[in-house]
Amino acid sequence: MSFFPQHIFDEDGESDSERDKMLLQLEQECLEVYRRKVDSASQNRARLHQTLACAEGEFAALFSALGKPTLSMREKRSGRLRDQVASIGPLLEELRKRKEERMRQISDVKSQIAIICGEISGSDLRDLYSNEEQDLTIMRLEEYHAQLATLLNEKSERVLKVLEFVNLIHHHCSVMGMDFYHLVSEVHPEVHVWTIRRDFLKASAMTHLTFL
Repeated sequence: MSFFPQHIFDEDGESDSERDKMLLQLEQECLEVYRRKVDSASQNRARLHQTLACAEGEFAALFSALGKPTLSMREKRSGRLRDQVASIGPLLEELRKRKEERMRQISDVKSQIAIICGEISGSDLRDLYSNEEQDLTIMRLEEYHAQLATLLNEKSERVLKVLEFVNLIHHHCSVMGMDFYHLVSEVHPEVHVWTIRRDFLKASAMTHLTFL
């Protein structure tokens, strides 16, 4: 530490040994400060790398769930680590929102499927469709939409059959002077509730056949 003012020691009358001892102490203190700064910088760098690695893992999981091609963040990394960490936040947030929206869409379709299946079977099937979907790809969503469309078509056909059977039974009851509501209630005790259940359709068909 030759930069230390020599005249200070000369004026104080410090001996060379005392001066060397003080300079050594100052040097050790400076080295300790430097070491702490280096350690702190290294730890911060490690944390930034860990943050980027976690972000890359989440990116991969989100891309996979949404059916997107997995892109390596390493190929896009450039600039300072701190800037990279700051830039990935909005990207991750956007992907999280997409995932939540896709989950909502799939959940809505599955709920409609469960309701219609329940109307057809006469059982509450909502629990069967309440599990959280892991496959959030657009293909999976389209599959559920296709299934829903098929069920809606089946429901429409069943409604037409119910109307047809009810009208025919009503006609026969009118001709034969029978109590229509009493007869239909015997076919199904919940006839006052609009139903397309399989058992009701089957019973209605059998009732219609008895008039033939």
